Amino acid sequence: SDAPHFFYGKASKDGTRTIYPFQPGDLKRSVYQVFSKDNSTQSKATYHIAWNHQVVPYGFMVEFGHIQTRKAYIGSDGLWYTSKALLDNGPKVVGPTPFLRPSFDAKLGEARQAAADRWTEDMKKVIG
Repeated sequence: SDAPHFFYGKASKDGTRTIYPFQPGDLKRSVYQVFSKDNSTQSKATYHIAWNHQVVPYGFMVEFGHIQTRKAYIGSDGLWYTSKALLDNGPKVVGPTPFLRPSFDAKLGEARQAAADRWTEDMKKVIG
């Protein structure tokens, strides 16, 4: 989103909902890559790539899509809000906007080249 927006948490015991504000770019900044010790071996390095769902819990809805049941609007303050009013024509499917797989595909060539460069560098050390 180009505008700041909110994610609404589950209802609390007192009946109120927790509102979490997010700024444009929060999802992008939450994406990370980390080495996986458990899935790596001497001959294979494995990395996990995901977004921090505790920092940006709505990432699942962007990556995989969701069903929208309520009206959404931009308020006079420029922020996105979700109305309590239901959509006029019933729930609608909001399709996915995948960002992990396209990012992986876009950088796969660079990653392979980096691995080949590292292998060549290590082989030069071994061979002398």
